[in-house]
Order: sequence, then C-alpha cells, then structure tokens
Amino acid sequence: MLEAMALRLRKLVLGAAILPKHPNHVAHSMRTFHSPGLRNCVSGAADWKRTAHVAMHHRKEVAVSPSCALPMWSRACGGALHLGSNLRSFGASGDAFVTADGEVDADVGAGGDGGADADGGAVSSLVERDEEISAETLAAIREFDMVNEDLEAENRWNADVGKSGRRQKAMCYYFTQGLCTLMEEKEHTDRFSHVYPSLSVRPTDLKRVKDQPFEFFLVLDLEGMVEILEFPVLLVNAKTLEVVDRFHRFVRPVIMTEERQAEYIKGKYGRWGLDRVWHDTAIPFTDVLNSFESWMESHSLYDPQNPSKLARAAFVTCGNWDVKTKIPEQCRDSGIEVKPYFNEWINLKDIYYNFYKKRAGGMLAMLKGLNIPLTGTHHVGLDDAHNIARILQRMLAHGAIVKISAKRKASDPKAVRWTFTNRVK
Repeated sequence: MLEAMALRLRKLVLGAAILPKHPNHVAHSMRTFHSPGLRNCVSGAADWKRTAHVAMHHRKEVAVSPSCALPMWSRACGGALHLGSNLRSFGASGDAFVTADGEVDADVGAGGDGGADADGGAVSSLVERDEEISAETLAAIREFDMVNEDLEAENRWNADVGKSGRRQKAMCYYFTQGLCTLMEEKEHTDRFSHVYPSLSVRPTDLKRVKDQPFEFFLVLDLEGMVEILEFPVLLVNAKTLEVVDRFHRFVRPVIMTEERQAEYIKGKYGRWGLDRVWHDTAIPFTDVLNSFESWMESHSLYDPQNPSKLARAAFVTCGNWDVKTKIPEQCRDSGIEVKPYFNEWINLKDIYYNFYKKRAGGMLAMLKGLNIPLTGTHHVGLDDAHNIARILQRMLAHGAIVKISAKRKASDPKAVRWTFTNRVK
C-alpha cells in the first residue's frame, strides 16, 4: 500500500520522470531539486512512510500526522491527495490567548502551539510561497541545504540533534537552577541528567551569518497564565550561534492562595513529575529578577548604574505575550515597576514572517517549517527555550537579520510601538 501511495504521489506532483519509482530512493534524489518547497515535499513523504513502517513493525496504535509529515502535498496536488480516514491527524488546536488590546498569542496556555494562519488555514511548509521569497534568501536556503551535495547529510544532522536533545534520563531541574546537591551520588546521577540538550553548530552554518544589531540574544520563554511560574533564558552568541549560558528559575506566585497554587502546579507540572522540584525551588518573581540581573551582569550585559537598557543584547521571544503582556502583569502583581530592559524585544515570529514571507502561528509551526525536530517537553519553559534557540540558530544560518520588533514607552507599559509593517498579529 505504501509503495502504491508513493507512486501515486510521484505521478500527481512531479511526474514519472522526476521522482524515483521506489519510495526508498526518494531521499537519494532530493539533491536534484532546486526548489526547497519540493525538497520538503519529498522529504515529508519519506518521513511519513518511515513513521508508518515503525507503527506497523511495533504493532502499536500510533497517531500519524499527515499535516505534520506532508505539509505541502494537499496544496501541490490541488487538493487531490487523500490519505485515508484511518489516520488520526494532529490539528493545530492549541489554546489562543487574546490580550486586552485584541492581539492573539497562540503559544500561550497548555493546550498546544496554535499552528494556524490568521485566515484559519493550517501553517504549511515555510517555502510554500517560493515566489515571494527574495532571491538572496532562497540562495541562502538552497546553499545551506546543499552543503554536502546530498540532503541526506542534512537529515542525518537533524537526526543527530534530535538524538542528543531527546534525553535518555530525565533532566535534573535542581541542576538547571544551580541547586543540585546530589551530583556526586551515583543513584541520583543514574536517574537524572546533568547535561543540557545539544544545540550543535556546524562550521558551514556560519557561512551565511550576517552582522547583527546585537552581539547576544536572550531567548526567553515564560510559563504560567495566572502568574509567571517559570523563567528560563538562553544566552546565544549572534556570531558563533553557540549557547553561551542558561538562566533558569521556577517562580512562586504572590497572589494565588497556597491551595490554588498546589492545584495549579499539580495540573501544570505534575504530569511531568516536576511539581515536587517546583515546590522545593520556586522563589518570588522579585528574587528571580535580582538573580537574573546578577547573571546578566556577570556576562557584561547589564549595568546596575545604567539600567535603562541592556548592553549588546536583546530579548528574543516566540510571540509578544511574554514581554508585552505577562511581564507587566507580573510586575504589577509583585508591586514593582516594569524593568527598563523589558521595554524592547524581538518577536521571532515577525522575523520569520518577514524573512521567509510565510506566517508561523507558533513554535511548532516554525520547527516544522524549518525541518527541525521538537526536543524535550512542549510547555516546559526551559525545553521550549531550547527549541526557540534552535529556530533562531537556523534562521541566522540562513542569513536573517534579527532586530527589534517592538518598543514600549517607559512611562506607559501598555503603549507599544511595532517596528515591522508586516507582522504576525
């Protein structure tokens, strides 16, 4: 059945003269394509075939996602492709959070990533609209993809990153906060990892990296709807693309009652077994900011004598919600003013949209569009920050310029000026 389907796809999309007749040969022919969109299309078919084979081999009920594995087929075939009703599709059904001014942030909440365009259509491959992408950008993507004259090398690299990021042991979240006291005990180290997921960078990735407005990027991904519960930041070097350092703290709410806290944390982190470490280590938001400022100062990014803005760095977020909405709300609840260094930030979704000419509803959509596997646990802030950093790395390697997308008036936290005419709303 799979071979017949692959043959049908070959005829429907590109004709018998382009794709190899045997589906196992698809990957070997990918280097003959000059359209990244077609490459993603063929790669998706191969990935779907492998997933289906694994499911049959292990005789397990596995949810296979045509929308994830084949982001372009239905469009390329003019809607002619039908994958069958026996496959369950992962929809982009994540919760969307609407801010007071009507802006939608689809990455907020525990429901999912919100991978849908503003017009309701599912987000497809980033290069679905090749004609709208600049020649320079397309050249960068093509050269990046064809480095070893065989896209299987790229696929192997992605697989290696996925393996290194997919931890065999659970991460020690005492360690990530600098609080683990059991690193010398074998029983503990046998159960828990004290090594961060790999965000490896190849020398060829640096070939297209352009000079950036900042030397460093602070990748931030907050967790917590009612109050901030987790504050993770990755420090990424804009030139080498390396992760220089990480800051991670769990945050204790100041308004929620203890009973509500216990209930909320059990629902939020209990499903991953992180509720105990959260209760053991969470500190008030004001203390988190004090520690964070000391951490930034240690990297010469923050000067307490001149706190108006960061030196040589800018925050990068997946959406505007983190800095635009949640930081001011938490500062209000904690009885402090918004720190000046939170008055400008970079929404990576806006950079993605303006660089690739394709909207991305959220982190999962960008990972899918860039052919980067998800690592870690979605909606654990530190893991999401790693995934967002990998998106940032890939975009920088493609030649994107990552610059400020929003600025806030110091006198009015609600007064935000957007720097991009075309932006994700």
